[in-house]
Amino acid sequence: KFVDKWQLTETGFIKNRFTDRCIDVPGTPGTAPGTHLSVRKCEDKGISTTGLWAKDPRGFIVNTGSDINSQSKCVEIFAEPWNNTQLSANGQELWLDFCKLNSDQKWVV
Repeated sequence: KFVDKWQLTETGFIKNRFTDRCIDVPGTPGTAPGTHLSVRKCEDKGISTTGLWAKDPRGFIVNTGSDINSQSKCVEIFAEPWNNTQLSANGQELWLDFCKLNSDQKWVV
């Protein structure tokens, strides 16, 4: 389960409870739609970082990074939105994309 391994911290990081690593958007800063997410050392919130997140009431995990270009993009499964086999397969990659209603970007955390 997500909550067993990952937590959305009060400071806005999605942090692995066991490794103390965070979900991040690679790049300096990585803001482009389609950028794959990675697990990396947690960045310092005091610097410009794209690895900050918030869960909104509609179920999206929204990037709230300190760079205006990274804000308001959502975590999405890297798969065809209509392909349930791809969406539910183990090992699927996550990426950053514009938030879309009625999509594969809604999460229960």
